[in-house]
Amino acid sequence: MFVFYFNVVRHSNVYMQLRSRKFMKYTTIRMSIEDKKKLERLSKKLSKNLADTLRYAIEVAEREADKFKGDVDKVLSTLKHARSIEETNAEKVDEYLYGGTD
Repeated sequence: MFVFYFNVVRHSNVYMQLRSRKFMKYTTIRMSIEDKKKLERLSKKLSKNLADTLRYAIEVAEREADKFKGDVDKVLSTLKHARSIEETNAEKVDEYLYGGTD
């Protein structure tokens, strides 16, 4: 199958590519060096290029976010009050939760 590639650079930094008679728009994103390194490591694990790895990560994140039915803000606000109780013993769960046993 013959695929014709033609790139057009527009003043808005959006690139359009004619590929098999479809127009695809491109943009530039900014991320920290650390995030790019994480993306590169994931890319190697998945044997994909960076763009395909990013698409995959977004797809997985959307799918996981759709599964969650709670209120993210409430979950995050409760974590502000969380603290470490260090090593725990499951038999003392009431003591940990309620501050003592009756």
